[in-house]
This record gives sequence, structure tokens and C-alpha cells, in this order.
Amino acid sequence: NAHKDFCNRYKAEPWLEHHQERQEDKILALCDDRPRGLVPSGNRVACLLGTADTQDNGFYYKIRAWGYGLEQESWLIREGFVDTFEALEQVFWQDEYRDAAGKQYVLHFCAIDAMGHRTKEVYDWCRVRKGRIVPLKGEQKMNTPFSWTTIDTYPGTKKQIPGGVQLLRVNTNFFKDNLSSKLEINPADPGAWHLHQEYQQEWAQQMCVEFVNPKGLWECPEGKANHAWDIEVYNLALADLVEVKFWQKPPEI
Repeated sequence: NAHKDFCNRYKAEPWLEHHQERQEDKILALCDDRPRGLVPSGNRVACLLGTADTQDNGFYYKIRAWGYGLEQESWLIREGFVDTFEALEQVFWQDEYRDAAGKQYVLHFCAIDAMGHRTKEVYDWCRVRKGRIVPLKGEQKMNTPFSWTTIDTYPGTKKQIPGGVQLLRVNTNFFKDNLSSKLEINPADPGAWHLHQEYQQEWAQQMCVEFVNPKGLWECPEGKANHAWDIEVYNLALADLVEVKFWQKPPEI
């Protein structure tokens, strides 16, 4: 095709056929019978975690419920796109999330991608909501699953950030490997990665576009949207960060 010819002839790059690692129908098979927004009941959920991917025109987000135990079973509660920080704030902290019995759950912690054209805005937004949300940067090559870096100045300037901001650096290759394995678990088995019944095919497509290149690194083909995949990776990293798997399940009343 034309893009292949362009890579071969003009950019002097070899053309690599992209072998899709996952299939949309396998992703959609992870949907259960819950409507969007409903938290699983039965004392299974330890907490909700929220993650967002920043774009020039808004934010893609997902909210996940995480179960107790080392299996790290997880259920998608809500996903979507909003175009303002105010709307994202409503999704994360103002809207209510309940299970079928009416028990309310609040988001325990959140993270938002800080890289791109809106880094200063993201830093400022997170700084005044310290303790509820952190700015995040995904990196392919790290020696640990995640680490913290203190940012003292705004990007590209010497202007001080009042009080500084803690940036969560996430080893995306590590957590993408982890997520790829989670997606292989049968929905009936321990540790499954569940979706709700209203999950859209477009989101399922975005879960399938990335592949592992010959260097062993995850790669997104040019021009393909992968927001759904990135946000799930961030959510998995956040669950590891707050160590949900070690939380003790409270006795049932």
C-alpha cells in the first residue's frame, strides 16, 4: 500500500507487518451483565480507581473497581470522554457509584497522563487536589514498575511550581505485559478483567491495536487510537501503587 511504499522508499525504514496480539471479540467476551456505572455487590470490591488520558481537546477516562486478594480481579465501572477539567472532576468525585444493594463507593485514588501539550494545566490541576490524584508519565524503559520524581518548575521554563508536584513515572512495558496476561483470563476464573454489558466496540478496538515489536517493546501503529488501552494500563499500575492486593477484606455485617 501507499504507506508501506513510503516507509520503504522514502523513509528508508523496513516495513513491518503488524500482528495483532488480541482480538476484539475476545475483549467483548469479558463483558458481564452489569449496566454501565453499577459496582459489583457481595462485599467483593476493595476500592475504585480512576485514570485519564489527556488530549488537546479533552480527556478519555476509565473507572475500575478492584477486588480483594492477590488475584486482583477487576471490573470496569465507567468509561468515556469529557472535554473539560470540570467535567472530569464531576466524573471522578461528584457522581455517585453504587452497587445493586445501594452501597456507595468513592474513588480511592486517581492518576492522569501529564504528557503532551497540556502538562502545565495538568500539574496545576493535580497540585490543588493533592492526595486525590497524581500526574503520570508513561515510560517504556525503567528498572522498576514505577517511581516518583519531584517536579519543581513548569515544562520549558524556569518558573517555579508552588510547592512542587510529584510525578508518577510508570513502566508501561511492564504493565502492558501484565494487562495482556490479565485479558487472557476466563471471566469465570479468579483474577479476571471484567467489562460491563454496554462496553462499545470502538473501545474494544483500541484495546487491540498495540503489538510487541522485535525489540520486545509495545508499539502503537501510526494513526491508530489506543486511549482505552493506555488508561487500563494506568489503572493496573495504580492498583499496584496503592497495593490493593494486600488490603484486608472486612467481615460481612
